[in-house]
Amino acid sequence: MSLVRQERPIQQMHFRLLSDLAEVEKLLDRFERFAATRLSAMVYWQSQTALVEWFTNVVRYAHRDLPVQTPIPLGFTLFPSYLEMRIWDQGQPFDLQGKIAEVLKQEDDLTKEGGRGLRWIHNLTDEYQYIRPTPDYNCLILRKRIDPPLDPELF
Repeated sequence: MSLVRQERPIQQMHFRLLSDLAEVEKLLDRFERFAATRLSAMVYWQSQTALVEWFTNVVRYAHRDLPVQTPIPLGFTLFPSYLEMRIWDQGQPFDLQGKIAEVLKQEDDLTKEGGRGLRWIHNLTDEYQYIRPTPDYNCLILRKRIDPPLDPELF
């Protein structure tokens, strides 16, 4: 069952980073300012880990042949019952669901580099979806449940 409900967003943040692993520090800083005081430690850590993993994949794989100046648009939206994170890329589209299903069939080999991050995405988020909404961009949507839900009146 999808986490998406008819809820009003409590807070949103949109920004762009360069296609450079050095930008992870900025990503962590922005996510901390956005979510650290609003989420439980576990939800925060799991969301942050999935976010950094996918950002790293965009830089290393989707944008590997693109200039460092190629922007990576990101967005966070906090709803009372879930957090939604969006990461856009200009790489070639692929079947994320199929790739994750393939990775999950394999034994978890800690010495193997490929696929481990996809396993983390699967295990650390409650929903994930990879779409191509425009001819030039893909978007990974990650959602993490917040339980108990946040009280919008407190924000």
